Amino acid sequence: MEKEAFEALCEDGDGSGHGSYSHESSRNNGSHNSYSLLRFADTDCGEAVLIPESRDGSFTDEEGKCLPAQKVSDGWLVEAGVKPLGLTEVHFTEEKQPETDSPFALDLEGRCLDTPFYSIKWDESGAFTSLWDKENERQVLKGRGNVLRIYEDKPMNYDAWDIDIFYGQKFEDIPACEIRCTEDGPLRMKISFVYRYRASLIEQELMVYSGNRRIDFATKADWHEDHRLLKTLFEVDIRSTKASYDIQFGFVERPTHWNTSWDWARFEVCGHKWADLSEVDYGVSLLNDCKYGYGIRDNVMGLSLLKSAKSPDTEADMGEHFFTYALLPHKGSLGKETIAQGILLNQPALCVPGAVKKQAGQFLKKNCGTVLIDAVKLAEDGDGYVVHMHECAGGRAHMELTSDYSVKAYAACNLLEEYEEKTDGSAICADFGPFEIKCFRIWM
Repeated sequence: MEKEAFEALCEDGDGSGHGSYSHESSRNNGSHNSYSLLRFADTDCGEAVLIPESRDGSFTDEEGKCLPAQKVSDGWLVEAGVKPLGLTEVHFTEEKQPETDSPFALDLEGRCLDTPFYSIKWDESGAFTSLWDKENERQVLKGRGNVLRIYEDKPMNYDAWDIDIFYGQKFEDIPACEIRCTEDGPLRMKISFVYRYRASLIEQELMVYSGNRRIDFATKADWHEDHRLLKTLFEVDIRSTKASYDIQFGFVERPTHWNTSWDWARFEVCGHKWADLSEVDYGVSLLNDCKYGYGIRDNVMGLSLLKSAKSPDTEADMGEHFFTYALLPHKGSLGKETIAQGILLNQPALCVPGAVKKQAGQFLKKNCGTVLIDAVKLAEDGDGYVVHMHECAGGRAHMELTSDYSVKAYAACNLLEEYEEKTDGSAICADFGPFEIKCFRIWM
């Protein structure tokens, strides 16, 4: 629905919602000279946007400034600085991209990688043995990291749904059988790790960035196992008796110990975009884009990746899977960086070929970092737009919401989009309690 709101906002009067882009085809295989970049996520983290352009050249912003870019297999990565809920335009030129040295140093034989943020080492199996945080001068790992471990998974009941606590008694780790560098440039480096287990093949790309602290593990799995559970494990150098897990409109905390029978029953926790284990001044977050079963005990962070039940469907989970999880060491306790990077991993900026006919800018912008805009949608009756927001840190906040476009009026509404009276004005002011949800209807 966010995309529909952006399209309707920029339409040129034909009512189709697609008139905002002038698809100016160039003479080179249908490529374009202008691209519109849309960010639906309410986060201002640095992100390189993938632009599907096959030609050699460079990219400039609306003021003609050359943008940092890297040619990759499926296009170009471009750092365009798209604002939260913003729309901007970049232009392709045939001028050669200025040469920039890679900020990464890789020694495959020595099994080590140096990035602007980390020094990483791994063993012959592909598991991390060291992750040194340069900015904070701290070792992230206490043991190994990104260990791909397979457990025997035979629950007593509900084969496809349950994971019984005794699953951890029988397991084996999968070693990498091939490690190679597949991409090296000024913005990103990729290292490919290939794992084989019985009839299954797992191909994983480790991605590190010059402008982002996140460490991504983009995974393709051709899975053909029976009663096996695949997890990734990170033994981090963090001591905390509780971990935090993302849920809709907030987060929950669960113990990392098994002191009581209640604790034993919560060895697997559902989390949406991230789980976090933090001390007062430092922490580690484990993010995901579609895997929601976490298990954190003491200082070992685990994420369930694949299961292979045989009942009620004998072919459950068989075949190809594509998913990404990420590790994010951070300064301080759980904060805005974890929440923002979790959103960014799940909602990357969208590239639309063609130029923007109307004014580029931010559809909505706010002055408070702990209030998140969760959704922007057309009202169900077609009269205005509806904005859903919530306070994400568990505290109190005062927020002012404005727009680069003309806002004529607004009204507080409920989840049924019902409101009592409009207020004229271009700025919405609101006070939020801990994890409070608010909805507004705006007319532009």
